[in-house]
Amino acid sequence: MESSFTASSVASHEAMIRYACEELVDAMAKGSGADLLSQFSYPLPLRIVALLLGMRRRPCPRCVEG
Repeated sequence: MESSFTASSVASHEAMIRYACEELVDAMAKGSGADLLSQFSYPLPLRIVALLLGMRRRPCPRCVEG
């Protein structure tokens, strides 16, 4: 597990993480207002884990509900 979080390992996923961040920010920009916590901070880790596991691009709504 430790080797998964080395600087080089994380750097190898930079493009994917950047893409997920940009996608969430773009979605917020389309609205009239934005809640950074609910529209970015909560979904980002789930989206990254899903992408790392090879799951579909967007997690199902039930997975995101608190």
